[in-house]
Amino acid sequence: MTEPLHKHAPHIFHGSPQSLRAAQRVREMEVERVVSLTLEAFHCVLAETAWSLLDIGTGSGLFAEAFARRGLQVAGVDPNPAMLAEARTHLPGVPMLEGSAEALPCGDKAFDLAFMGMVFHEVHDPERALREAARAARVGIALLEWPPRLSLHGPPLEHRVKLKDLARLCQVIGLGEPRMAELTHKVLFLIPVAPGAG
Repeated sequence: MTEPLHKHAPHIFHGSPQSLRAAQRVREMEVERVVSLTLEAFHCVLAETAWSLLDIGTGSGLFAEAFARRGLQVAGVDPNPAMLAEARTHLPGVPMLEGSAEALPCGDKAFDLAFMGMVFHEVHDPERALREAARAARVGIALLEWPPRLSLHGPPLEHRVKLKDLARLCQVIGLGEPRMAELTHKVLFLIPVAPGAG
C-alpha cells in the first residue's frame, strides 16, 4: 500500500465564503496593488498567448477574479468545496479544483505563475507547499502574507513568514532569491522559479 501524498489533512478555513469578500478585508488586501506588483515583478506582458495563474487556496476566488480581469487565464485550488462553489459563482467556467497546497491537482509547469493569498502561513508543510507551487509554475510564485512583526490582528509572530526563512527554503528547493514588497497591512513575497531570474 502506498503512503498518501501528505499525512495531515489540509487546513480548511471555517468562516463563511462571503466573509472573504467583506469590504474592509478587501481594502486591507490591496487586491489591485497586489495584482499589479505580481505582474510587474514577473514581467507579464499579455501577447498572443495570455499568461496563466494558479490561485492556491483560492477561497471565494477574490484574487483569481482580479487576475482574470487583467487578462490572465486563471484556475483555483482549495480544499473546501463550499469555497469552490462560491468561487464558481464569481468565475463561471473557470476551473476550480479541490486540493491542497501540498498536493496540487495539476501537471508540472501547467501555469506561468502560482499565487497564494494569506495561505502559506497556514500550510502544514511549508517546504512541500513551496515545492508544489514551483512544480506548477514556470515563471514565478507570489505569496501575500501577514507582515513578519507583531500586530493586533493575524497569527502569532512564530507563524508569520520571514524573508530570511523563506530565502533559506528557496535555496534548499533551488528557487531564485525571494524579495519582499511592503504593503500597508500585508507583505508580498515574490519568488522567481529559476535561480538568477527576476
